[in-house]
Amino acid sequence: MYLQHTSHSETVKVYASWCTTCKKFDLRYRKIASQYGDKKQTDNNQRGQVRFAEMQYDKEENREICNVLNATSFPYIIMYKGSKGKIREFQCTPAKINLLVDAIKEELADDDSISDDNGLSQQVIELGLAGNR
Repeated sequence: MYLQHTSHSETVKVYASWCTTCKKFDLRYRKIASQYGDKKQTDNNQRGQVRFAEMQYDKEENREICNVLNATSFPYIIMYKGSKGKIREFQCTPAKINLLVDAIKEELADDDSISDDNGLSQQVIELGLAGNR
C-alpha cells in the first residue's frame, strides 16, 4: 500500500477477514466514506482533502506493514496528513464510530482555512477503497 505525500488527509482502516467486529464496522466505515465521499462536490469540483482506504491484515503481503504500524487490534484506524505523516491512530469499534467521525470533522475544519484562488473552501472527500472484497 502506497500513500502519497500531499496535503491531503488519508484514513486507512486495517481489518481482518475473520474479525466479526470488523464486519460490523465495515458497513459504518463505508457509510461515513460515502457520506463525506466523492459524491459531495464543491462548486469548483476540485478533488477532496481526505482519502479513505482499507488494508486486510490477514493477506500475507500486508501483515508485515500492519505489524510495523502496530495495527494488530481490529478494526484499526490510521490517519495521515501530507508531509506530517501519521497524525492519529486508534482502534475503532462500531460502538465508537464517533471517534472516526470527530477526527474527520476536525481535519475538515483545519482544512477549511485552506482555500483556492477563488476563495472557495476545498471540502470534498475522495472515496478510494483499496482491495477487493
